[in-house]
Order: sequence, then structure tokens, then C-alpha cells
Amino acid sequence: MSDRTKIQWCDSTINPVMGCQGCPLWPTSAALISALAGELKNQGISWRQARELAVSAVDGLPASAVYHGRHFIAGELGGATGRGGSKDTGAIAAAIEAGFRCYAGLLHLHKGKDPTQPTKRTNKGYAPTFEQVTCFPGRMAKMARKCDLTGKPRAATTRRTNAGQENVVPGKPWLDGLPRLVFVSDMGDALSAAVPFDYLESEIVGVVRTPPGDRHIWLWLTKRPARMAEFARWLDSEQGAAWPNNLVAMASVIDGRMARAVDHLRRVPAAMRALSVEPLIEPVKIDLRGIDWVIVGGESGTSARPFDLAWARQLRDQCRARGVAFFCKQLGRRPVEDGLELRLRDKHGGDWGEWPEDLRVREMPRALARVTR
Repeated sequence: MSDRTKIQWCDSTINPVMGCQGCPLWPTSAALISALAGELKNQGISWRQARELAVSAVDGLPASAVYHGRHFIAGELGGATGRGGSKDTGAIAAAIEAGFRCYAGLLHLHKGKDPTQPTKRTNKGYAPTFEQVTCFPGRMAKMARKCDLTGKPRAATTRRTNAGQENVVPGKPWLDGLPRLVFVSDMGDALSAAVPFDYLESEIVGVVRTPPGDRHIWLWLTKRPARMAEFARWLDSEQGAAWPNNLVAMASVIDGRMARAVDHLRRVPAAMRALSVEPLIEPVKIDLRGIDWVIVGGESGTSARPFDLAWARQLRDQCRARGVAFFCKQLGRRPVEDGLELRLRDKHGGDWGEWPEDLRVREMPRALARVTR
């Protein structure tokens, strides 16, 4: 739980579920095999042998186990191919690392269990591994009791870390005057198949409806809008309950395939719907019918892919044509303008003082008026 997050479009974050059962930012076994085989082929191994070796090394292992064992795997493969030099094994390990792009998953790799370090202390607030979806009841209720922020300015604050360093949390003036905006599920996906609907009803919907929960706006994000729509149907047919007005339905979009899944989000009977188009890795055209807010951003992290600012402008123009609020969150680590990669001081591309002026747009949706008291 974060009472005051740096994420630009909300005040706080909460995770009733930690972990996720997969998304395009977390590698499948097939993707890891392909990456390893490709690197071995680059090192002069035949494609057939490269694939056989890659399959023998990682097939059937959870992605987190492959990541933790990447240096051992690299050494084994280097020995099998006769290319055990540090440069070659380093390239094999790097090929594995490049597939891990989800920031929530990466935090789990560092905070959760590591089979190569059985004595390592793990953070009990995380799932044991990112693939082991874990419920944490009571977190939503604790967040609901936080103070109402209606009418309060979101000014910059300075916090001191445990190490004694000062940490500046930037202000968010675009949130001024609104209730507390709480991002639900930034460290996992509560709509993963392993999470029962009964839990979602009691832990999320039930808490949102309480008097303390009703003071805030809850922004529930998923990469599985089809299951969110299924849950909404279950809530109505099995529980006779309506979707709470102050529970915003949100879906992630990073590419054209996920853009097509927005049709499922429209089937959620929410008073407001939004899209988190981050990290955007290719140009997309999204059907914005029934969508109130689009948040756009480039990819961060050492393996970040380029983010062409023309893609952001295209979405901005789509939003303007449809009357949808547009919010540019960050440009990411590798923004591209007219074919040239921009060099920014902020490694996340979050300082809009470094941006082209026409992309300094952080609009809040008019639909928020429908979800407040």
C-alpha cells in the first residue's frame, strides 16, 4: 500500500492481490526458449541444436525460476556449446533478462523467493513469486480509512527515507479538488483466474461501497477486461448487486491485440471507464466508444523499447475527436522524435519540462463528476 505514490494519475495505490498469471510484459516459456535459441544461433550454433538446448534448459520452469537461475543456465549452455567465455555466457543471461519488462514482476523477483538463495529474507507483503497469485484481505479496508482528499491541493512534499535521504514527491495539481484517487492493482492483476469472484466481491466491491470507501474514487486496472466483464455479470446475476459508481473500470493496452480487447471493457456497467496505454510499444488505433479517459506512456527500464512520440500524438488527436480526456504520463526511457532518440535526464521520461510542449497534456475526465458524491 502506498498512501502517496509518485504515479502521476492517482494519489494512492493498493493491492488486494499480488502477482499475475501472465501478460505480454512477462515472458512465457515459449518466449524464453525463442530468446535463448536466437542468442545461441547468433553465437554460431545451428538453429536445430540451439532450440534443443534452449528447450532442455528452461522448458517447464516458471519464468521467475529461469530469471533467478539465468547465470547457471548461461554457464550450462556455454559448456554444452563450447562457448563458455564470459562474453558469450553474459549474452545468454542478458537474452533471458531482456524478456522481463513488468515492473511489478521485477519487484517480486527482488522482494520474493529466490531458489538460488534459500536463506534470503523475503518481503511478506509480496507473493512468494510473481506467478503465485496471492490474496491479501484487509488491505482495501485499511486504505478506505485514509483521509478524504476532496478540496485539498496535491502539492509537492519531501519525505526522508530510512537511510536519511530526502525524497521529493512531485505535486499533482491536476488532481486538486478531487477525492482521493486510489489505483487498485499496480502490483498484480486481481482478475487473474486464480482469484475467486467471492473474494473480489467482498474485498473490493464490498469495501468500495462502505461509508469510508465511498469517500474515494477507486481506479481498478486489469489486463483481463473479459474477466472483469464476467465478474460484473456475476455480481448482477448471482449477488443482485450493481457496480459501484465510484469504482472506475480500467484496462491496459500496449499493442494492437490488447486494443481489440477494449470491447470487453465496454461491457462493464461502470459509471466511468479508462485505459492505461502504457507502455505503448507500437502505433494503435483504439475504438474509444464508452471510454472516458486515456492515459499514455512510454516504457521504462533498462530493456525499454522505443516510444515514438507520433504514437502519443495520434492517440491525443483521437481523444480530442471523441471528447475523451487525454493524459500523457511519461515518455519512458527511449522517446523518439522524428526518427531520433531523445536523451532525457529523467530516466522514466516523467519530467514534462523536458517534453515537447504539445504533449504536456494531463487532462482529468469530466466523467469524474458522475462518480463523486
